[in-house]
Amino acid sequence: MNPDSPRNPQTVAAGSSFLSVESIWRDIRFAVRSLLKAPGFTVVAILLMAVGIGANTAVFSVINTVLLKPLPYPDPQSLVHLMNTGDQGSFPGANVPKYNIWRQQTGIFQQVAAYVIRLHLVEAGKPSSFNSHQPREPQ
Repeated sequence: MNPDSPRNPQTVAAGSSFLSVESIWRDIRFAVRSLLKAPGFTVVAILLMAVGIGANTAVFSVINTVLLKPLPYPDPQSLVHLMNTGDQGSFPGANVPKYNIWRQQTGIFQQVAAYVIRLHLVEAGKPSSFNSHQPREPQ
């Protein structure tokens, strides 16, 4: 190889984007030797990387399922969320009689469905369970 050639590793300037296979292998061997000299650091580094990769995978799985995947319905863009409106403003959800009215007397929707969110709290050692839309008296 010509000593003045830009591909000669001895003439490559620092910061150049050109890397030879030989220099990569030299860096890998140096990294392995350094990690073998400090086994405690190596174990901690590997464990931290494993926890980081696991956390990243878990967060991506949740985001993918909740935000990125389409809903498992034939026509998800046609779903609506019905709200109650009244003197006190609007709020999500309805009681059973209101739901039955929506279900029986509507000609606009193909189907009407309902769901309930149950909350479970423990206060002062006493468990309590209630629906999310039910007001709760402080104890």
